[in-house]
Amino acid sequence: MRAKRLSVILLCGVASLVPCGQASGQAPAAPSDVRRIRFVKNPDPVPPFTLQDIDGKPLSSSEFRGKVTLLNFWATWCGPCRAEIPDLIELQKKYADKLQIVGLSTDEIPAAVVKRFVQKQGINYRVAITTPEVDAQFGGIVALPTSFVLDTEGRVVEKHIGLNDPSLYEAEVRALLGLPVDIQVETFEANGPEISRQIEVFRPSGLPVVRHKCRPFVTIHPIIHLALLFIPVICSK
Repeated sequence: MRAKRLSVILLCGVASLVPCGQASGQAPAAPSDVRRIRFVKNPDPVPPFTLQDIDGKPLSSSEFRGKVTLLNFWATWCGPCRAEIPDLIELQKKYADKLQIVGLSTDEIPAAVVKRFVQKQGINYRVAITTPEVDAQFGGIVALPTSFVLDTEGRVVEKHIGLNDPSLYEAEVRALLGLPVDIQVETFEANGPEISRQIEVFRPSGLPVVRHKCRPFVTIHPIIHLALLFIPVICSK
């Protein structure tokens, strides 16, 4: 049993380093110096859902009005997700009265464990554990991290997959708030009825998408962990 588990970990680690090409239908990735941002011209409202956050308080999509909202699907075991947490913390702190970041954890562990992780990381935004039903309402979350940007009316105007330059999120927040931005802002027509089809996807330039069936594991080789910090990982459930 132990040998089999070790083999699975090694196979997952190797699979995580193999580039499998871009998923079809994705827009070109935003450059690291972010020259433009794009929003859906005719956005739909965020799908209705209600969850409990890790403090046991109700979290409803009906609350996503009056501020720009960033819905961030993530997991405690996801390297790219962990890497972007400090930037999200700073972004929430900088725009505290105008932005609400909501972390939707895909972890299959008790909420108390996620809460300890959140406290240890100093996360200053609300966190809840998502469900397969909520994931499905967003077209299915097949990669982590995946983030949806909502305008002040609670409409989904952009989607991002993978680890992004924090200046991209800040530029989007400022543009949606009507604040000055030294960047080109464009709009585009939605091309389908589903959230996953409406929105073009920005990923970090040159980074591969990896597909595998790995489950989260506690022990990971340092080299593999370092690689995972920079590779958006797609895990089938």
